[in-house]
Amino acid sequence: MNKRKPTGFVAACQCSRVVGALDLAKTERTDAGKMLSRWLSDGCTVEPRFDGSWSVVVTPCACELTEQEF
Repeated sequence: MNKRKPTGFVAACQCSRVVGALDLAKTERTDAGKMLSRWLSDGCTVEPRFDGSWSVVVTPCACELTEQEF
């Protein structure tokens, strides 16, 4: 069985909110690598998406909202 290649990625913050999405068909390879690296260094969970019809709602991180209140 051949492994499928992802068509994009979704980043979820430690607060469980989706904070980013990346469509590989619309993003340069170098830019995609930089974005994935940034998400991982920020502590996000990066999840691949495999079909061409996925969608997500990107929201602000709740961690940052909590830090600003202090």
